[in-house]
Amino acid sequence: MCRGTRGIAVAVVGILAFSPGVQAQAVSDSMLVSVDRFSLFADCSPVMPFVSVDTSHRLMGGELGWEMLQGLAEYKLRVAGLFDLSRAHEAVSLVIRVELLDGAYSASVEFSKRLYDAISDERGSASTWTLAVPGIHENDLSRVLLSVSLLLDRFVANYLRINGSACDS
Repeated sequence: MCRGTRGIAVAVVGILAFSPGVQAQAVSDSMLVSVDRFSLFADCSPVMPFVSVDTSHRLMGGELGWEMLQGLAEYKLRVAGLFDLSRAHEAVSLVIRVELLDGAYSASVEFSKRLYDAISDERGSASTWTLAVPGIHENDLSRVLLSVSLLLDRFVANYLRINGSACDS
């Protein structure tokens, strides 16, 4: 790179560093990290899955039952080291919902964690992270199970990303 070109590159970088758009993006990225941390940080508490499934429709390949989805959720969480029945009293919850309609479905995972309000000294839990997907099942149970499996994978990846340092200790 010749001397004149490097000077121009330094000037462009300097202008970008002080431009409002670049600063706004940095603030925006920082806020997203804060929102993610609030939404999913639970000090690596174990996660207990709770399943809600509409079983009024039967699909080719079997009936979509509570046991099937509960087993899938427990398996995914256990493999990630997040399911521990012996620590259920300190667990946060993950609600898995599946609703079947004629030819279509809706699947979601919703993370709830314990919250504490220092001003009122009240404790409770609230949903802080949700991911949902609609789909067409074409009377095929495997499509619904694949969607739920992918939603669980995304939850686990995000939970471990935010709680990684707490889970390592």
